[in-house]
Amino acid sequence: MTSNPFVDSLPEVYSYEAFEALIELRPDKSEVFEKYSHAEREEFLQDDLYVSNRLAWEVYQDISRIIRKGYRTRNPLDNSFIKYNHEWTFSTDQLHKDSFKEKRGIAGVITGPSGFGKTVLIDRLLSLIPQTRVHSFDSPITSSKFLQVVWIKIDCDADSRKETLLNIARQVQSHVPHDIGVSRLSGLNTPSLRKAVVAICRQFAVGLVVIDECQTLTSLPFEKDAKTTSTEFLEKLYQDLGVPLLTIGTPEYRKLLRLRPQTHRRMTQNLSLQLEGYDESDEFWSKLVQVYICNFVFPGSKPPSEAQLQYIHSITCGNVSLLQKLCSTMLILRTRSDAKKFADGFLELAYQQIKSDLVVSKSLLNLDSKDDAYDVDDKNDRVGVTKRKPKQARSEKEKADASDDAGERYREHIKRLRNKR
Repeated sequence: MTSNPFVDSLPEVYSYEAFEALIELRPDKSEVFEKYSHAEREEFLQDDLYVSNRLAWEVYQDISRIIRKGYRTRNPLDNSFIKYNHEWTFSTDQLHKDSFKEKRGIAGVITGPSGFGKTVLIDRLLSLIPQTRVHSFDSPITSSKFLQVVWIKIDCDADSRKETLLNIARQVQSHVPHDIGVSRLSGLNTPSLRKAVVAICRQFAVGLVVIDECQTLTSLPFEKDAKTTSTEFLEKLYQDLGVPLLTIGTPEYRKLLRLRPQTHRRMTQNLSLQLEGYDESDEFWSKLVQVYICNFVFPGSKPPSEAQLQYIHSITCGNVSLLQKLCSTMLILRTRSDAKKFADGFLELAYQQIKSDLVVSKSLLNLDSKDDAYDVDDKNDRVGVTKRKPKQARSEKEKADASDDAGERYREHIKRLRNKR
């Protein structure tokens, strides 16, 4: 098997135990943690705590597999790699060329409501993968060292497709010591800019482009006709980039993708994950609550009772960000009280302190909404975190009809939102 330096330089993690040791942030395991004040522990709780689970391990394996798959046809020791890179960068022919074998895209989608840990999850996973590698090849590819940019991550720009493309180029530039001409790209039209960005990504062997906040595409107008949505921009990028593309957004983004079934199918072919709230009986949720309460709020205290766990789940809806708010409030209360142990009265007092804030947050996060009118079953979607009641199987025709109906309703929903603006 031919060696590929782009792949060989990537880290290998072979077991969940090794992964857990690398990814977890557990300041509470430090010997001096108990000496920290309540205020200091509250800061750790917000910024420096990450407890891993099996789902994170599965997603890490998926992302690693996607990056390696993207490098499969990009071996710097293969002369064809140099030829195609040169052809793409300097050719004046049309963007889509039958002779270009890398134009088939690799993509994945992760969706979930705000505050459910999508961005934190991806940021922690990417932190395990070196962002750049420098190679010295015994190859005609270059007479000097070659910089490989393994991954970049940007936010989708709500107002401009061009700005999203420019942000990709700027992220690459931030890792390159010399000027690659990004400042001169802003005057190009979108197709020319897209080709320039593709050339930059190929020049530095970018292994993965992650685009967060893709739900902002719902604010962009429909193109050409009512069924050509703003996700066409991402589909063109997916087709042309030749680099794996991972997009992240709220459930609104997945609904938007489903307006074009072929787009949804292509964008979710290698990874499709829907993050939802933790179920009350989920073992990881119980572990997480125990870490927060017994290690941060009341170090060394007994684990919460079943009744207390049920109450905490009922007021946080299994949402980690709301659990953090609740526990932060408890820590602040501890600075103003002489409470020595975790009790029902203290928990109720903390809840009353932030009840109005939690109500607003749950409303913004749509945690009280039961409206699944636009959701369509997809056998490729993996639901992470929560447990769902099994649905009755539907025929392919029923699924197709449901998809069309859901897409039409959602299209009208987006139009109404835009009219209000």
